[in-house]
Amino acid sequence: THCPDVCPTTMLEYAQAGKLLGDKAKGLQVLFISVDPQRDTPAVLAAYVPHFSPDFVGLTGTQAEIDKVAGHYKVIAQKQGVPDSKSYTVDHSAGSYLFDTAGKLRVYVPYGTPAADIAHDLQQLLR
Repeated sequence: THCPDVCPTTMLEYAQAGKLLGDKAKGLQVLFISVDPQRDTPAVLAAYVPHFSPDFVGLTGTQAEIDKVAGHYKVIAQKQGVPDSKSYTVDHSAGSYLFDTAGKLRVYVPYGTPAADIAHDLQQLLR
């Protein structure tokens, strides 16, 4: 929720992709998974994520839980600045993942992919 560019831009792209899908977006579930549990509490996520879409879900956990998931998906996240304060940034991987309706990972979406391209891939996966 403190990411200045990658996260909000990506969330906006997914919100736009959902709009492009129209009624087909009913089968879509976007998950925003924080890599900053120190600041991104469930309450903070509950206030942040719905600004992009009321259907999006924000997830967090302990640092160990997040590290396990991040490791599984080859996500890199590293604090920069003063980690023990609240004045740090988190550099992190910028891509996202698309899963099919059976929960199988199908597509890696690089940062900056246009909403229309995301919507096209999602439409194929939601069939």
